[in-house]
Amino acid sequence: MFDHERFSKSIGAVALATCSMLAAVPAWAGAHFPTGVYSAKGLAATVTFDDKGRIRVEKAGVLEVEGDYTIKGGEVRLTDKRGPWACTKAGEETGTYNWKYDKGALAFTKVADACADRSESLANQAWTKK
Repeated sequence: MFDHERFSKSIGAVALATCSMLAAVPAWAGAHFPTGVYSAKGLAATVTFDDKGRIRVEKAGVLEVEGDYTIKGGEVRLTDKRGPWACTKAGEETGTYNWKYDKGALAFTKVADACADRSESLANQAWTKK
């Protein structure tokens, strides 16, 4: 005989376990953000998004910016930590952008960013995966 109460409790336990596992997934792992190395036409720098939530900007193999990123749905938050091009002044460390990946190109649209240099170089570019 089918035990509906036991089945319902089992489903509840599985749902709770699934939610717990999803809560443990880091924000940078969400939304299928396409990690990798990217370049943009006309810019000498490359941007690398690794699978651990770190971002690196390099020009001719020289580190210019190192920082962290987090993903929440279609939004990315970039936080500069160090480097000669890094935005490290109070209030400029973190910028928020909408991101879209289509046909091998990653594009960013500024949501909020007090760092004009980061915004001008990152947004409105087609970043092609290398």
